[in-house]
Amino acid sequence: MVNGATNMHDATQNAIQATLDLAKKIQSMSRLIEPAIANLEPVSQESIRSTCKESFENTIDDLETSLQALKDNDQGTLLTHLSAATSSDCDDALTEFGVDNPLSKVSGILAKEVDNCLAVVQQI
Repeated sequence: MVNGATNMHDATQNAIQATLDLAKKIQSMSRLIEPAIANLEPVSQESIRSTCKESFENTIDDLETSLQALKDNDQGTLLTHLSAATSSDCDDALTEFGVDNPLSKVSGILAKEVDNCLAVVQQI
C-alpha cells in the first residue's frame, strides 16, 4: 500500500497527494527555465514562460480536482483529471524553439507518478 495506507481508498489518496506535492515542487523550480531561454527573442521567451506557467498550474489543478473527486467518489472526474495531469505543453514549447528542458528529468518522474496514481485508481 502507498505510504502506509491500509485500504485502496487511502492508498489512492496518498498517491495523488504525493504526486501533487511533487508537481508543486516542480512548479517552484520553473525559474530554471529562464537561463535556458535567455538567448531567445523576448516575445519567444514570454510565450514559453506563459505556456509553462499555465501547464504547471493546470497539472496542479488537475491533481487537486482528482483528490476532490476521490473524496466525492466521482470515478469519471477522477480518471479524467488524472489523465490530464501530465501535460507536455511546456516541454513542447521549449522543443519548438530548440531549447532543452532543464526540468525534463523531474517532469518525467512526475509523469510516472501520475501513471502510478492511475494504476492505483483502477484497482478501486
